[in-house]
Amino acid sequence: MYAERSIELNRSRARAVVTVEHAPRREVWTDLWDLYYEAFEPLQELALLNHLYPREAFEELLADERITKLIAWVDARPVGLAMITNDLDLVPQISPLFLDACYSYETARGAVFFGIMVLVADSRRRSAVFARLIAGMAQMTAEASGVVVFDICRHNMDALELDRQIGSFTRWFPGSTFDQVDEQKYFAARIPVRADSGLPVTPPTDTDTDELPRRSSTQSSRHLERVSTA
Repeated sequence: MYAERSIELNRSRARAVVTVEHAPRREVWTDLWDLYYEAFEPLQELALLNHLYPREAFEELLADERITKLIAWVDARPVGLAMITNDLDLVPQISPLFLDACYSYETARGAVFFGIMVLVADSRRRSAVFARLIAGMAQMTAEASGVVVFDICRHNMDALELDRQIGSFTRWFPGSTFDQVDEQKYFAARIPVRADSGLPVTPPTDTDTDELPRRSSTQSSRHLERVSTA
């Protein structure tokens, strides 16, 4: 169990116990899924990047022993979950080559970690559970003298100041730093009227489209599979 610096909870509420596991027992998978869905489903309307894994993909993460899970429990029920791994190829939405270019010394030692997710039940939002899960991930990183990387959507920075919160937690560890390493913005062009002339290129006609090479059914299905699990 990590992060004994956490504040004491109200005496009328039980203190959460945090365990570190590689593959939680199957009996709690449904509870963990419900906890995950409750936390991330609202982001479907608040963030363009899809943060909600399909249930099958989520359970694959639970079963994969290369991913460490930190689980907060109260009365034998999960109230918080974090996942972290240094096997960067397991995280489809990141580029391990980018991290190798940034942290070549650490990647050579397997000391670059990615925080796949951190979530806490609504009933524990005002407790120290979130801080303890973050501190547990940081402690694992510190034991390898490494780097942990994670992403935060704009909504969670604006509404919850998660970047500020996490940055303050890392200061518990001597010599630590906290920096933004990349940024990706999404843009939208609203185009309500067709341009009849003056374009630098000619838009394709239906005939031109018919002449484009067609994908095989196998290629198409693989493309859909990548999109659905991204």
